[in-house]
Amino acid sequence: MLINPIKRFVAKVFGRLPLRTVFIVPFVLQISTAVGIVGYLSFINGQRAVYELSTQLQRQISWRIYLHLDTYLRMPQLLNQSNENTLQQGLLKPSSLPELESFFLRQMRAFDLVPYTAWGNEKGEYIGIDRQRDGTLHVEVVDDPTHPKFYTYDVNPQGQRGKLLQITPFYDPRTRPWYQNAMAQRKATWSSIYVWFNQTEMAIDATLPVYDSNGTLLGVFDTPLKLSRISDYLRQLKISPSGQSFIIERSGLLVASSHEAKPFIMGNDNQPHRLNAADSKNPLIQSTARYLIQRFGNLNQVDTPTQIAFLNNHQRQFVQVVPFQDGRGIDWLIIVVIPEADFMAQINANTRTTLMLCIATVVLATVIGNLTSSWVIQPISHLNAAASNIARGEWDKRVELEHADELGDLAHSFNSMAEKIQTSMAEMKALNEVLAQQEHRLTHYLEALPMGVSVHEANSQIFYINQAGKQILGQGLRPEASREQLAETYQIYKAGTNQLYPTEQLPALQALQGKTVTLNDLEIHQQGKIIPLEAKATPIFDDEGNILYALIAFTDITERQQTEKLLAAYNRILETEVAQRTAELTRTNDQLKQEMAERQQAQEALIQSERLFRLLTTLSPVGIFRADASGQTIYANERACQIVGANLENVLGWKWSSYIHPEDLQRVSQTWQQAIAHQSPWQTEYRLLNQEGKISWILAQTDVERDEMGKVIGYVGTLTDISDRKQAELELQQAKAAAEAANRAKSTFLASMSHELRTPLNAIIGFSQLMSRTTNLNPQQQENLRIITSNGEHLLTLVNQVLDFSKIEAERMTLNQTPCDLISLLDDLDSMFQLKAREKALQLVIYSSSNVPQYVQTDEVKLRQILINLLSNAIKFTKEGSVSLKVSTLNTPQNPKPKTQNPTPNTQHPTPNNKQPTT
Repeated sequence: MLINPIKRFVAKVFGRLPLRTVFIVPFVLQISTAVGIVGYLSFINGQRAVYELSTQLQRQISWRIYLHLDTYLRMPQLLNQSNENTLQQGLLKPSSLPELESFFLRQMRAFDLVPYTAWGNEKGEYIGIDRQRDGTLHVEVVDDPTHPKFYTYDVNPQGQRGKLLQITPFYDPRTRPWYQNAMAQRKATWSSIYVWFNQTEMAIDATLPVYDSNGTLLGVFDTPLKLSRISDYLRQLKISPSGQSFIIERSGLLVASSHEAKPFIMGNDNQPHRLNAADSKNPLIQSTARYLIQRFGNLNQVDTPTQIAFLNNHQRQFVQVVPFQDGRGIDWLIIVVIPEADFMAQINANTRTTLMLCIATVVLATVIGNLTSSWVIQPISHLNAAASNIARGEWDKRVELEHADELGDLAHSFNSMAEKIQTSMAEMKALNEVLAQQEHRLTHYLEALPMGVSVHEANSQIFYINQAGKQILGQGLRPEASREQLAETYQIYKAGTNQLYPTEQLPALQALQGKTVTLNDLEIHQQGKIIPLEAKATPIFDDEGNILYALIAFTDITERQQTEKLLAAYNRILETEVAQRTAELTRTNDQLKQEMAERQQAQEALIQSERLFRLLTTLSPVGIFRADASGQTIYANERACQIVGANLENVLGWKWSSYIHPEDLQRVSQTWQQAIAHQSPWQTEYRLLNQEGKISWILAQTDVERDEMGKVIGYVGTLTDISDRKQAELELQQAKAAAEAANRAKSTFLASMSHELRTPLNAIIGFSQLMSRTTNLNPQQQENLRIITSNGEHLLTLVNQVLDFSKIEAERMTLNQTPCDLISLLDDLDSMFQLKAREKALQLVIYSSSNVPQYVQTDEVKLRQILINLLSNAIKFTKEGSVSLKVSTLNTPQNPKPKTQNPTPNTQHPTPNNKQPTT
C-alpha cells in the first residue's frame, strides 16, 4: 500500500522534468557516488597499509642492522680468539716478535675489514699491524723495553718489514687503557668507545688477555674496530626518503647513524667529545632520542624490541627500538624511525586525484548522458565498430553512415583518419629501415675510432661507450651509476693524487652545463694500474638551444707522458731546452644519443641521426673514410682530405695511393690487398708525400663493415697524423746520443786535467814544508804555514780522488803493487786517528794477528786511502764506545793472504741507515 503513493510522488516530481534531465541525473549520481566511496575506502586502506608497511619495513631494517652488527662485532673477537688458539697450541712464541709480526701480517690479509691488530706483553714489548686508508700495511714495534722507542715500518711488496718511517720517543703498552682494561676483566671484553687517532672517526677495541698454565699473564691481544663502517652501512640501507636509523648506548651517546654528521664534536679544549643523540644535528634523530628519554626516563628499561609512534611538528613518526647485546660488554639500542609523511605523500596525491576524477566524472557523465539521450544508439554502434577496426589495423574498412549532421562528419573523419594512418605507417616503416641502416653505420664509425667515446644523457647517466672506451676504463656500461657515483664507479681520480675527481668538475657534467672543455688531469685506477687520460667534453644542443646530451672523447696519454719525462730528463743533463711535443694528440668527435623509446616521429629521429653523423665526421680530429668490399674509397671526411693533402675527388677510388711515399707504396698496397682478401681489420704506418714535397707519417686503421646477414659490405677506417710522435722519437734518439757524447767528453777532460792540477799543488806543499823547518818563524807565521800545508794536502787529496774517479770512468784504473810494510802502515794509522778518537771519548784499537807478515805485495797508496776513509767514517758516526780495526790472515792451502776486517763500532748508536751505503 505504501509503494503506490511513493510511485505517484516520484512520477509527479520527475514527470515534470525533461527526459534529458531524468536520463542524465541518475547516471551522474551513480558514478559520482561510486567514485567517492572508492576514493574514501582507498584513503582509509592506504593509511592502514602505511602503518603495516612501516612496521614491516622497520622490523626488516632493524633485523638487518642487528645481523650486520652481530657479524661485524664478532670479527675482532674471532681474530683475537684465533690468535690465542695459535699461541696456546705452541705454533707461536709470545716472546718472539718476528713470528708474531709474520703471523699478524697474514691475519690482516685474511680479515680485510679489521683496521688494526696488536700484541703487548708484560715485558713491555709490543707488535702491531696498522692498515692505512689506501690498504697498505705498517708494522709498529717496541722490541727493547729498556729503551721503549716506538718504531714504525712500511711493508714491502714481498710482505716483509721495509724501511723505517718514524720513531716515537716513548711507548709502554702496559700503561695503555686497553691493556689495563683487559687485565682488570681477565677475559675477552670491549674497551670504551673513543675517537680514533686521526680524530675523524670513532673506534672500539676488542681485547683478550692471555695467561699461561700457571695463570700468569703473558700479554694482551688488541683488535680495534672503526665505527664509521657501521655508519656507512646504515647510510646504504634504503629506508624511506627521510627515514633515519641510528645506534646509541644506554647513556644516550651516539655510536653510529645514517646521518652524514660525525657522532662527536670538538670542544673548547680542542679535544673531541662524544655527541648525545638528543643533541644531534639531524632534527629527526634529535626529536626521536628526546622522546625516548621522555617516555622511558632511563633507557636501561628497554629490554625487548619495541614499536612506538609519536608526533613531531604535527607529523606522526613510527619508531622501532631493538636492544643489542653480545655478552662481552656491548649493550646498545638499534633505533629506526620513519616519518608517516614519507608514505602518505602518494596517498594524499591519490586523494586529490580521486577528487579530480569525481569532478571529471560528473562532467563526463553529464555529457555522455546528454549525447545518449539526444542521439540514437545505432550510429554510435557503427562508429564503435569503425574504431575497433582501426584498433585492429583494418584500415581498408569504411564507415557507411547516411547522416548530414555531426555523426556523418565523424564517420567521414574516421575514414580520412584510417587512410592517413595507413599512409603514415607505411612511411614510418620505410623511415625506420633507413634509420636502422644509419645507426648501424654510425656504430661502425664510433667503434673504429682509436680513442674512447662516451655519451651522457641530460641527467648525466651514460648510455653508450665504444670498445676503445671500455678497454681504457676496464669495464663496460654502468647505467645505474648516478652523477655522484660516476667518479667512484669508474675509478676516476685527480692526476697525481689518491682523491676521486670532484663530481662537478667531471668533463661530462661541465659539458651538461654548456661548457666545451679539454682536461688532461684525470687518471683511471684499475687492477693496480694508473692510466692518465686526456678528455674533451662537448655539449650537444637541439634546435631550440637546449642541451640534449654530452659527448666525451678520451684517450690514454701514458705513452705521451713517458716520452715527455724522457725528454725532460735528457734536457736536464744537457742543460738545454728541447721543445716537447706529444705524439698522439687526438681530438674526439661528438656523438648523439636520444632515448629511442621517447621519439614521437621516425622522421625526426632520422634527421637527428644524419645531423649527428655530419657533426661527428666534421669535428673528428682524425680522418674517417669508407671503402666498398673491393677496397675502393667511396667516402672521406674533410679531415681525411686534409691529412692526405688533396681534395675529395683525388681521394676517392684508388687515387689516394698516388700520395703514398714511393718507398712505402708497395708495402701499403700489398697489406691492404691482403686485408681485403682475408676480410680482416687492417692497421699500418706509412708516409705521405704531398704536392709540395712535404712528408708526413700516417697511422691507418680499418675495421670490417658487415650487413645484418654477416656479409662484408665495406670497410670503415681512420687516418691519424703521427708525424709529431715520429719527430719526438727522432729527437729523443738525438738527445740520448748527445748526452752520451757529453759524458765521454767530461770523463776525458777530468782524466787529462787532474794530472795538470797536481803539479802546482805539490810545489806549494813542498815550499810550505821547507819554510816550516825555518827556526826564526814566530808562532803566527808557523800557524799560517800549517794552514797552507793542511789545505794544500786536503786539496791534493781531492784532486787525487777526482783523478781516481776519472780513471774509473775512463776504464784506466790500475793497481801499482809494490812491497808494503803493513805493520808500519798500521802504526801510522794509529798515530793519525788516536787524537781524533780521544776528542770524542772513544777507544781506538788497531791490532794484527801474530801470523800476519810484515811485508805484503799491494798498492800501498790505495790501501792507505781505503783504511783512512773507513776509520774516519767509523769515528765520525760513533757516539760512544770503541772502534776496532783487526788484521788477520786468510789461510788457504796454496796462498795464505792477510785479511782486513772493517772497523767495527761497538756502541748503542750505530751508523745511521742513510749513511751506511757511503760508509
